[in-house]
Amino acid sequence: MRYLKPGSGLALLLLAFFWPMTASAFDDCAAGDYLADADPRVAGMDLPCDEVERFTIDTPKGVREVRIVSSYDFPAVDLRVMRREVRRSVERSAAALSDVGRLAPDDLTIWLSHLLPTEEEESGGYAHDAHGVAVETSDGCLVAVYAGLTGARGMAFTMAHEFFHCVQKAEMPVKANLSASDWWVEGTAEWFANLAFPGTTHSQGFVAGFDSSRIMCR
Repeated sequence: MRYLKPGSGLALLLLAFFWPMTASAFDDCAAGDYLADADPRVAGMDLPCDEVERFTIDTPKGVREVRIVSSYDFPAVDLRVMRREVRRSVERSAAALSDVGRLAPDDLTIWLSHLLPTEEEESGGYAHDAHGVAVETSDGCLVAVYAGLTGARGMAFTMAHEFFHCVQKAEMPVKANLSASDWWVEGTAEWFANLAFPGTTHSQGFVAGFDSSRIMCR
């Protein structure tokens, strides 16, 4: 019979105690009004919320956890495409951070929302404001992506835009939440999305909205 060396049991116990428990790093997205932080319309609706994928990304400040969640029974083929596009975007965005400096988001929860934006959201602001939203939560950054508006072709670009909003909120939380900083917050997020996905035409509507807002601020 083989015996453990003296002290090895204590070492194993300490290892088990201090080993990072990434599986419990996130809050329950179905609990309370978790999703309402991103879209107040779902407050009190008791929506189901299922995690459909989890992975990690490397950033200039270390590894970050990413989970994709859904509150709607999307057709399997649609869900597969959305998961693919969101993950592709997050991984390319994380890689693009090396061109920006030592910046990184917190852990990410990405909600594939079945809702459409409100008329107010869709008619005002910048081009991608209505496509998604990023908010700070107790477990990191929560991103709602409105799949019905982005479509498969625009989802990756929109996700890159919202990814950088999460970076802004992690690195510069005060500036990122000032209304006076909108031009800077939105402009740099759109610039970053083009860094991650160069050569697209997704920013054409954004540029017009950005220019008109800049003129109004003079």
